Formats: sequence, C-alpha cells, structure tokens
Amino acid sequence: MCGPRGGGGRRLERNGVSTLIEGAAGPVLGCGEEAVGVKRGLETVEDASVARFVLLEHHWEGVHWDLMLEQEGVLKTWRLPKNPLESPTMVVQRLPDHRLAYLDYEGPVSKNRGYVRRIDRGAYRGQISPESVVVALEGERLRGTVYLTKTGEEEWAFEFRSESARE
Repeated sequence: MCGPRGGGGRRLERNGVSTLIEGAAGPVLGCGEEAVGVKRGLETVEDASVARFVLLEHHWEGVHWDLMLEQEGVLKTWRLPKNPLESPTMVVQRLPDHRLAYLDYEGPVSKNRGYVRRIDRGAYRGQISPESVVVALEGERLRGTVYLTKTGEEEWAFEFRSESARE
C-alpha cells in the first residue's frame, strides 16, 4: 500500500501550532524509489527532522502558487506558475525567504502585492540544500515527494510525485 501507514498518530507542536502526524512514529510515505528513507543522489529523506510547509495561491500580477518550507526560522520559498496538484512538473523561481507568519496567514499582502489563500499545509521531512531539495510532504491535500533542482540563478526544476493528492 502506498501513502501513509500506521495507526495512532502524534502531534508536532511548533510556535503554538499543532499538526497531526499520522502513523505511530510519524508518516511512512511512498512506494519503491519514492519511499521515505531511500537515497536519491546524496539526499536521504528519513534523516531530517519534521518541519512545516504551506502552499499558497497568490493573486498578484496574475495567479501563481508559493511553496514555502520551514527551515531555520524562515520559510524557504518557490514561486510555482501552476498548481502542483494539476501540473506535477514545471520550471519554478526561487524567491527570498519569507516570515513564518505565512504558515497560518490568508489575506492581503503588504505593499499592495495582492492577496494569498492557503491551498494546503502540513508537515514535511527532507533535505534542503543550496542546489537541491527532496522533501516528503504530508499535507491535507499534498501527499508525496517534491524534488527541486537548481538549474539557473533563480530557476529550479520542480517535480511532484503524488502518493495520494486529494482535492
């Protein structure tokens, strides 16, 4: 069976926000090569601690999606031109780090930069380096592995391998 396995669950508590992590010892994701803990290149997903992510729909100069991954007190952010639930591969842009407040925020963005609406949030395990990202997402709708590989100054190749994307 692919996707999360195990019974019970545990809660990840950070900055007053509680996130349910399925499975007795946390999520067990994947099948085959996408399974958590399988090496892909030099990254190993199972060795990383659990952190939070959010996917925001951002209405400003058109519509795009912001994928934000919590790391070291900030949100590492990528601008996606398409919804990853509908388009699993694309070229994306790395944006400056954002404040952790965006994990729980919906509404207008400062300096008249439109507004954001949360599409999904949850926990992730994985590795983030300056050249690549491999993270297993355990969200309300996004469940699977994200692979990001730097291809230019701010351009990255994005791939989402869904394990049970739900709408």
